[in-house]
Amino acid sequence: MTDFFPTFGWIVDRLNGVHGRLEKSFVVLDAFFQSVVDNRINFKESSKNEQNIVDVLLRMERESSESDAPKVTRDCIKALIKVT
Repeated sequence: MTDFFPTFGWIVDRLNGVHGRLEKSFVVLDAFFQSVVDNRINFKESSKNEQNIVDVLLRMERESSESDAPKVTRDCIKALIKVT
């Protein structure tokens, strides 16, 4: 209902449980993407030929913390994984 009636639709969403299901789905997806990032961090045997987008984003995160480049955070990495 919030999509159709933003001013009072959130009340209906809370009453019928849509908001709670949405929050639970967010927690599950966030944990999944965090595990994907953690697995790539712990994967020590990756060579330059076996890099994937998560490796590139993690490298960008390291480089952005060392320079004045725009900051790439873990939340940014998880969002980009979700989009791709």
